[in-house]
Amino acid sequence: MRLSDLPRQCTNEPALHPQCAAYTVTACPMVGGRLTHYRATLPQLDSTMMPAPDATARHGARAEPWFAVWLTAYQVVTNHGHLMASYADKRPLRIKPITWRLFGLF
Repeated sequence: MRLSDLPRQCTNEPALHPQCAAYTVTACPMVGGRLTHYRATLPQLDSTMMPAPDATARHGARAEPWFAVWLTAYQVVTNHGHLMASYADKRPLRIKPITWRLFGLF
């Protein structure tokens, strides 16, 4: 989850198995903290893909710190017409900073 997702206790980022999350940190330059800003242009999407609900707000914006959040369960909710995973009624097992230290905040 991004830092801005934590206070809302919900995210539109996909849930991942812990081993898949470890791969994502290695493979994704944004989640892994190797990019300082989001891309400034829209990526080419084919007809089977949808942009993230906040894709336009991210264009060229400074990257946020990322966190791994361990949950036993979550609920799928609708937020401004978009599906999101919410743990508002659950207590996380653990929240681990992934890139917080890269921002000089940890």
